[in-house]
Amino acid sequence: MASHEHEHEDEHRDEEELWAMNSIQAFFDYYADLDYGDVRRNVSKVIRGRKKRDPIAYKMLGREFLQTVERGNPKTVDAYLEAGMPINYQDPVTKQSALHVAAAARAREAIRVLAKYPDCNYILRDRHGRLPSELAYVFGGDTALSRYLTIKEFKQAKSERCILKYRETLPLK
Repeated sequence: MASHEHEHEDEHRDEEELWAMNSIQAFFDYYADLDYGDVRRNVSKVIRGRKKRDPIAYKMLGREFLQTVERGNPKTVDAYLEAGMPINYQDPVTKQSALHVAAAARAREAIRVLAKYPDCNYILRDRHGRLPSELAYVFGGDTALSRYLTIKEFKQAKSERCILKYRETLPLK
């Protein structure tokens, strides 16, 4: 009898996991099919329109942009940038740019979108002095992405004639 109850619990847990997976997929499907016109209108309103000088609206838009980058949907990231969102926007608190967020989240598709813009700054540092390549390695656990970003950082540093230094130690996860 105890084994029958145990089987019933396992079956119930499997149903809950399936429901959770379907809910997560529905969430991502929603964002994948987002109306990009809404994104463009919202960005345009804050960057160029009537809310142009509203720092709270700009900060909220920046957070939305960084969350979109973290989710890694390339079409939505591109919609923000095409509408005029500054590619090198840095969160006022963490000083992380879209590149930092994408690197830490292993959002390779978002990084591909960011990399196609010539103004993308690979050598911006966050509040702790970390470069995007460091976040890709430490938080994203993606050595290939870290190497790719390191190459981009060195190329940019060379073209700007600046010396690029990496931190000796990084905070643990």
